[in-house]
This record gives sequence, structure tokens and C-alpha cells, in this order.
Amino acid sequence: MCDRCWYCGGKLIWNSDFNYSDVYGEGEGIVTYLHCSNCGAEVEYSRRDDLNEEE
Repeated sequence: MCDRCWYCGGKLIWNSDFNYSDVYGEGEGIVTYLHCSNCGAEVEYSRRDDLNEEE
């Protein structure tokens, strides 16, 4: 995960983590929200853990 803002290069600060299913309604994984300490840009990283499971 990158620790610098793509727009201005400022430091990214962690806001919160949520279960993937809580944000998107289905799926396993995690969603992390960060914000830039310099320009206020918001960043969302998500990782879905169940995409490679065979059904």
C-alpha cells in the first residue's frame, strides 16, 4: 500500500477499515479508507479475498 498521496505527495492518514460485504453488500475481504494530510484527497483500498474460490 502506498503511504503518499497520488495528487500532491502528502502523507496518507488511516481513517477506518470495514468488511468488504459491509461496503459492497457481498464478498469477503477488507476495505480501508485513508485521507491525505496535505490536500484532503480520500483514498479507498479494497481487497476481495473470495474471488479465486471455486464454486
